Amino acid sequence: MKFKTIKKTGWKVTCDNGVFYLTYLPGVVGELGASYQVNEEIYKKALDENIELIQLIEEFDIIKKFHKVYDIKRPELPFRENTPTKYYGRGFIATKEDNKYFLEYQLARHGGGSRRFEITKEVYEEARTGKYSNSELFKKYNLYHLDVPENDVK
Repeated sequence: MKFKTIKKTGWKVTCDNGVFYLTYLPGVVGELGASYQVNEEIYKKALDENIELIQLIEEFDIIKKFHKVYDIKRPELPFRENTPTKYYGRGFIATKEDNKYFLEYQLARHGGGSRRFEITKEVYEEARTGKYSNSELFKKYNLYHLDVPENDVK
């Protein structure tokens, strides 16, 4: 019998060489995520599209009765320190290079990437105050005309 992976929001049940695993991401049940070796009965129960992870955990007492294979920790993001020429804002990076000022932000599209364009010293200084998000800066200084594919970072 072929077992497909059952994927739900934040968790999944898989079968690898006849061994079943229930895996959930950090923040779904607690601070850590985990992967447990479970049985076929749990796999079959997970096939129900209305079943929630917490229901499975409670019904089968998975945390106490099944072997935890590993924990999953949240990835630690590197701390980005602001400098006199680089400021990490809410959704953007403002930089000063020689006598020019730039705003860069990550694009929310398939494949990612970022967009970078020159701004005025006034926008740069305002961005460094920490009062504004990327979208708030766009609105306040009407930067929409700079939000064009020609400014994509290659």
